[in-house]
Amino acid sequence: MTNAVCKSYNISWVVVHYCRLKAYSRNKTSLNINATFIEPANNIFLKMKMMKKASGYKPFLFDYTIDACEFMRKRNQPFAKIVWNLFKHLSTVNHTCPYVVRSPINDQTNYFQNTVVFFQGLQMVSDFHHIELPFVLPTGDYLLLLDWIFDELSCDSDQTVMDSKLFLLGAFISVAFLVCSETYFVKMTNAVCKSYNESWVVIQYCRLKAHSRNKTSLNINATFLEPANNIFVKVKLMKKANGYKPFLIDLTIDACEFMRNRNNPVIKIIYKMIKDVSTVNHTCPYVGLQTVSDFYDIRIPVPLPTGEYLLLGDWIFDAKAQFATNVYFTFVED
Repeated sequence: MTNAVCKSYNISWVVVHYCRLKAYSRNKTSLNINATFIEPANNIFLKMKMMKKASGYKPFLFDYTIDACEFMRKRNQPFAKIVWNLFKHLSTVNHTCPYVVRSPINDQTNYFQNTVVFFQGLQMVSDFHHIELPFVLPTGDYLLLLDWIFDELSCDSDQTVMDSKLFLLGAFISVAFLVCSETYFVKMTNAVCKSYNESWVVIQYCRLKAHSRNKTSLNINATFLEPANNIFVKVKLMKKANGYKPFLIDLTIDACEFMRNRNNPVIKIIYKMIKDVSTVNHTCPYVGLQTVSDFYDIRIPVPLPTGEYLLLGDWIFDAKAQFATNVYFTFVED
């Protein structure tokens, strides 16, 4: 992080005492925010916008508004959970709404009867610096804009009470939330599968079916000749720019562990899309016929920049790559 700027639009409700970075070394800073909510906040929306520096800061990846109280009740958005898990132990933003003011409480067991135990109107982020994310951003300078909106039911609200700006250097942070209405167009354009070991995996077919000019469906039919009990999947997203270049996602997961615990938010997005049209919907082992049938309903909670993409999947059994599934698609923002 290279800078942090916070501003209250309504100091009768929110007072920002400080919002600053602390430098530990040349390559490490921590974020510290201290603010007081003068009145209870029961209905909170958070507007988030990512910007990337390119002759000034330009919109990049997402521009969303979320119902923060709804999320804190249910923890039901995988990308929001990534961010929340980063700072929940370093912040007072770790419980359900309301975020409320209480008077200082006297500790009756203390020898000093006027000792202040807490003041819950105070909201803090303390020494936030440890960031682990399953995304790789393109190298560059980024700006994360956050507007905090109280007591408005609409995502179109203009009753913003506070904003905060985080300037980020390099491949640092990627956040996305599926809320309000975001329209986009996705079409798969090609599918290529290959077996590296036909004594274990035989691919009968891997192809797209055209339903209309703007709709295709994916169909894969493969046979695992031996049981697969130890499966890892390497997933990599590429974006076309003078050839395909790495973009956002490059990770390897323990697929058997995921199918037991569903504990990876990125893979969970993909899994939810295919689980009802695929035999990949149970715990290990996998043996015999494996299919993906007529998969076309693609719901991506990240508004990608318009362009052509390639999702690479390498399937690794017993520490050896056995086959690959590579899907090309076009993403267009409306």
